[in-house]
Amino acid sequence: MTFIKGETVLFAASADASLAFPPLKIQRIYNSAVGIDSQIGRDIEWTPGCLRLTRPAESAVPYLTHDDLYPPADQAVFYPAQGANAVSGGPNGAAIRFDSRNFFARHQLEVDYWTEAPIPPLTVLTGKLPRFRSNPALKLAFVGDSITEGANASKFVGVPPFQPAYAELTAANLHAAETRNFAVGGTGCLHGIMHLESWLNDFLPDLMFVAYGMNDLTGMTPAKFRSSIMELILIARRYNPVMEFVLIGSMPGNAEWKCTPPAATRAFAGELDALAKTDAGIAFIDIGGYWEKYFANKKFRDLTGNGVNHPNDFGHRFYAETIADALALN
Repeated sequence: MTFIKGETVLFAASADASLAFPPLKIQRIYNSAVGIDSQIGRDIEWTPGCLRLTRPAESAVPYLTHDDLYPPADQAVFYPAQGANAVSGGPNGAAIRFDSRNFFARHQLEVDYWTEAPIPPLTVLTGKLPRFRSNPALKLAFVGDSITEGANASKFVGVPPFQPAYAELTAANLHAAETRNFAVGGTGCLHGIMHLESWLNDFLPDLMFVAYGMNDLTGMTPAKFRSSIMELILIARRYNPVMEFVLIGSMPGNAEWKCTPPAATRAFAGELDALAKTDAGIAFIDIGGYWEKYFANKKFRDLTGNGVNHPNDFGHRFYAETIADALALN
């Protein structure tokens, strides 16, 4: 039996929401962003063994309408304007709800439950990382985009429950001796190449997590992405020839948004996997591939922090736990 803690669901344009696995027992339903608890039978309807949660019409549980998800033109404030609540490029030209803080967290419910369903097996990471195996007192560095910087994690935003983002959680899981996070929101791998030398002059790690891709999906080919990541690795190895690398395959973005096409996400992951197979000091963890298997029964909005391409607190924990499990399996 497996215990799932804090899996998020969102009631949006439907009275129903789905869990990842059918619960044998639901222990608690709550929202830690606003400090409320919900009760089965009063706020939520659920049949034991069923994936589906249902929100009765009279329930006080948060609910988003179609216009909340796709703000009409007279209500949309487009990113990057201050107070933005939308991005362009949605289905049929519609706007898509966007939020840089905790709008989604305030409307999602967290569910603690027990399930007897089989959990999808985690694919063993590509790459051996021999120095990582022999040196427990690691100095870690992270480079990447806004997900790795911490965007929409509650600690990053400065709101309850103040959970750290996945990079900080990963460093804690690995008992790192020292960590630096050089990730910058809104950037892609070319930004990393441009600034890596200055970062390494400041701090020289043993193991570097490289987590680009989300902002490169529509700006470069998969082959160019692979060669750019290799260029970044070569720069780093000029500073430390035995530095090792963990390449992170990004979570899927919102499939309805033109900037996060699913096929490109998987193609980028394939290139990272192929790159890791060329060097024992390079590993690849396919967060996105495992995300799609693990959450096959759920909608993107259940797990999003910003509506388009960031995880919420639960998603950040999923990143960190998947990384820790993949490294332990190897």
